[in-house]
Amino acid sequence: MTALPLLSLSLLLIACDSSSDDTGPQDSAGSVDLDQDGYPESEDCDDRDAAVHPDTPDICNGKDDDCDEDVDEDPDVLWYPDDDGDGFGNPTDGGTPSCSPQAGAVSNGLDCNDADASTFPGAWDRCDGGDQDCDGFVDEDEAVFVDASAGSGGDGSADAPFDRIQAALDAGGQCLFVAAGTYREKVLVKGQAVRIVSVDGPESTIIDTSCGGRPLTVAYTGDGWVHVQGFRLGGGCEELGGGLYAIGSTVSLQDVDFYKNQASSAGGGIYAESSVFVFTDVSVRSNVATEVAGGALFITSSVQASNLSFTANEAGSVAGGMYVYNEVDMEATGITFDRNAAYAVAAAYLSGGSSVTFVQADVRANAAEVAGGFYVDDRSELTLVNAVLDGNRATDYASAIDVYSATANLQNVTIAHNTGYAAVRVWTYGYLWIQDTIVASNIGYGIYSDKSLYGFGVSYSDIWGNSTGNWAGRYTSAPDSTDISADPQFVSSGASDPWDDDLHLRSGSPCENSGSRKTTDWDGSAMDMGAYGGP
Repeated sequence: MTALPLLSLSLLLIACDSSSDDTGPQDSAGSVDLDQDGYPESEDCDDRDAAVHPDTPDICNGKDDDCDEDVDEDPDVLWYPDDDGDGFGNPTDGGTPSCSPQAGAVSNGLDCNDADASTFPGAWDRCDGGDQDCDGFVDEDEAVFVDASAGSGGDGSADAPFDRIQAALDAGGQCLFVAAGTYREKVLVKGQAVRIVSVDGPESTIIDTSCGGRPLTVAYTGDGWVHVQGFRLGGGCEELGGGLYAIGSTVSLQDVDFYKNQASSAGGGIYAESSVFVFTDVSVRSNVATEVAGGALFITSSVQASNLSFTANEAGSVAGGMYVYNEVDMEATGITFDRNAAYAVAAAYLSGGSSVTFVQADVRANAAEVAGGFYVDDRSELTLVNAVLDGNRATDYASAIDVYSATANLQNVTIAHNTGYAAVRVWTYGYLWIQDTIVASNIGYGIYSDKSLYGFGVSYSDIWGNSTGNWAGRYTSAPDSTDISADPQFVSSGASDPWDDDLHLRSGSPCENSGSRKTTDWDGSAMDMGAYGGP
């Protein structure tokens, strides 16, 4: 009966003896690998940490991760410049890897504007069209909401929007987000800076008074910007400015469509006086003025524009498309005048010492009894660069450009298939300077120059195929030896609809690589004559 306990004790002693040699896990060769990282104790400088072994990156932790007796050789921290000192770095820099802090840098690249210390993740997103909190949305912290389908009594919150734009303005709203819908109201912005932005754009967000006044009036905001974006302003009727009346204000219009407004006096679409305007992607179409400026009238104002179009506007007297008067300073890139009409001056009338520059202008199918395209007078100056004037018509005066006691500068312009007394006329103390330009296939004279003009120069240009004659008046032949008279060989021209013409030059055209050579074309070749030459 005593043998069994002795046997059990013997087995227990054997078991204890075998476990006293704690070598841990072994690999296939019998080497010890305590942390099982694939490296035996003999090669691993810390066999109790699986993150430490010869093939691991030596990251920023103050340890020798790769067992080469050096520390932090493979930095896993990127340092980004923080130029505005707001604690958030510029991600466009790409970051500098280092385990030590870098002067003027932070270890995040989360700033969306490293030149503005008020812009960073978590900042207050104020009402200025910017994204201060870097979340991809603008103005949401000061937003006031408007929805025509909402019931009355809203407070402007997202859950209880105002039902009218004017109600939001009267409540002091400065940053309006307007839902799609038709707003039957007259909107007045007076003495305050404000942003009025539609959520869905002008096709579905409309302010229309049904001839009960004008859709928008902006008055005396001074330097405070009024920004209007994504609306159609239509159905307005007023004496001045059927769609918009602005005075003493600073206005930015983006993606706005002025459509079918009427003025009993002037400015069917727009009337602006003593104001500053910035237009981006704006169309002015099918507006009517009984007297002056079917599309727009600018008086003593400054205008900057990109992608501005005047289409099918009408004036009973003067300026179907646009009238600028009394020291207006205007620069536009990408401007179009299409099928505007008036008794006198179909496209645009420039007067009163105004200065206008159009780059990439397209002026086609405008018609008037007097002056079918541009009329420039009274010390004003028109500069055209890379412009097309095609298919404009006038019974009297010039069909494309008429200059009276004023100045016109034409650089890389194509004037073709216009109908009138002359395509271009300069008279009575006027100045006309033309270079790298084509005046071809017009009905009437090509260029008429009055004997009393003050200055006249045509060089590196092609004057050809004009029905009554290429030259008339003071100059009856080319005044410069660099001018030519040859078929410019357009890709296609003379279509019943001028917008179907393609006035690019065919390969081998005599106007190809024949320009003034003061610069090159976009492809690096010598400059072409005409609207598509130059950089």
